[in-house]
Amino acid sequence: MSNDRLILIPGTLCDGRLWSHQKEALGKIIEVKVADISQSDSIKEMANFILQQEPGEFSLAGLSMGGIIALEIMRLAGDRVKRLALLDTNPYSPTEEQKQTFQMYINYCKAGFFQDITPTYLLPNLIHPSRQTDNGLTTLIKEMALNIGPEAYIRQLTALMNRKGSMDILSEISCHTLVLTGKEDRMCPLALHEAMADSIPNSKLVVIEECGHLSTLEKGETVTNSLLEWLQK
Repeated sequence: MSNDRLILIPGTLCDGRLWSHQKEALGKIIEVKVADISQSDSIKEMANFILQQEPGEFSLAGLSMGGIIALEIMRLAGDRVKRLALLDTNPYSPTEEQKQTFQMYINYCKAGFFQDITPTYLLPNLIHPSRQTDNGLTTLIKEMALNIGPEAYIRQLTALMNRKGSMDILSEISCHTLVLTGKEDRMCPLALHEAMADSIPNSKLVVIEECGHLSTLEKGETVTNSLLEWLQK
């Protein structure tokens, strides 16, 4: 696996720390890189940027918005992806309610209330209820959000608002695919992952107990072990 590469794509308001456990463990057997998704306001442009940065073939894993971008990469250049992992993500286009929520957060950013969004609105839905009082975890999530900042967050929300779904390409994905989610993911519920696993021919569904949306942080070792098994395929 020495010539192989693994590209990890974070979600909104997340940086490389989202994948800390996975980078350390998987980096021992494969070259690991974390993609930058902060510079564009289009899912397609984000996907093309990663494809330009990473020539040739690679393995690909994305969480939440990262999974949405990973599916766009499959649409654009699926023949270059050796393995695909979709974590806590959504293959559908946004609902009107979701668009309204994204616009609300954009308005908060423009009004100077960016710092309130993560602790007040996002955190209650991002992690399992049992982890809401885990100060180390909640502090890390808030620090990642501050590092991304309001301007990049507006770009990310704009991309999510205007995205197209990817259900139409799932049956064409031929590489070995891991579909993984926290059982109590409120942002991207289990049913979305069941639909993806049912539609992707060579896929495996993994559901992690007592885990919310940020599975790589909440259950780092469990997720890493699933990715290690996936990389052996």
